[in-house]
Amino acid sequence: RSVCRVIATGKMVQVFMVVRCASCEVFQVHQVKKTNKWTCKVCNTKQSLIKMYSKGYAADCRIHVQALNMARKEEEEKRLQYPPEGYASTFNISNCEQVGGGGG
Repeated sequence: RSVCRVIATGKMVQVFMVVRCASCEVFQVHQVKKTNKWTCKVCNTKQSLIKMYSKGYAADCRIHVQALNMARKEEEEKRLQYPPEGYASTFNISNCEQVGGGGG
């Protein structure tokens, strides 16, 4: 299996892959290599290739990565914006003490 494709003009084309870091969970583009090892460009974590989300030309992969990272960001913002189910009913503010504040 070759990591390069030959197009009609006979030129070798580099193939890239979309991967996701297991540590920081950021999607990114890396060139396909013979080894299954890669390093995250964000957190510098060395890791093995577990899942390839897509493969193709660099420009196509970059567009895919941007869409995946934006969707991940929106999901995270949505999750942080709304409290979990039952959160409001289990938290009773009358049981809290007032902390600090004054001088005296």
